[in-house]
Amino acid sequence: MSTNQPFKNQTILITGASSGLGSEFARQLVQGGANVGLIARRESHLKELADQISATGQKVAFAVADVGDRDLLNSAISEIKTSLNIERFDRVILNAGVGKTFRAKDFNAQVLEEMTRINFFGAANTIKAVLPAMIDSGKGHIIGISSLSARRGLPLGYAYGASKSALTTMLEGLRVELKPLGVNVTVIHPGFIRTPMTENQITAQPGLLDADDAVRRMLSAIAANRLQFNFPGKTTILTETLRRLPARISDMLVSQFVLKAINRSEHQDLHH
Repeated sequence: MSTNQPFKNQTILITGASSGLGSEFARQLVQGGANVGLIARRESHLKELADQISATGQKVAFAVADVGDRDLLNSAISEIKTSLNIERFDRVILNAGVGKTFRAKDFNAQVLEEMTRINFFGAANTIKAVLPAMIDSGKGHIIGISSLSARRGLPLGYAYGASKSALTTMLEGLRVELKPLGVNVTVIHPGFIRTPMTENQITAQPGLLDADDAVRRMLSAIAANRLQFNFPGKTTILTETLRRLPARISDMLVSQFVLKAINRSEHQDLHH
């Protein structure tokens, strides 16, 4: 496998492919010579993306599915495999995700459940669909797009962070068991990335990256079969410091800097 084109002739499944990071993964991967299978809920967006990237000459197939619906997802993945004429995927990028922030006084278990259904169970459903063929062949690569918010609970973002923390914990455990079977697992914890999901976020977004830059960094880590990749550096250091400090001090800093910044932002919005 060429080091200059580490994904050339590989077939890669991407969930949540209709916009944001998912569509950017698809664009960069086909430019690198990969064939891609695309899954998302919005057919018109998928079709438009597939039409665009098919011009590269690489094989592109898509199917509509909600990753939280196990039966529908299984059918979609089977449809893509048939269309691409493959028995298994070389890699799968677990990218499908939804996010919503809300204050503790507005705590909403139903919203948290929906985020977990997509961000965690959706990833689990996808793994279940692709893993047996990887194990049978003795090779494969599962990549989970988690979040730095999984590393330390923060005001307003705690529900999203919890769903991503569950994803991280599952993948870390799977990674140890799957390695002897020839299946690699990479857990990626990005910081803030400019996507449709973060457009209306009122919380501070330090170190905000554009999607194309973020995907380039992630693909480099994926090509290197990194076990874990946290980025960008400054946001990672901030998050890890808060996580390792004594809880009382960590909470005080979060209250002083994160929560007060949120309050200021909301106050300004009210007066615009």
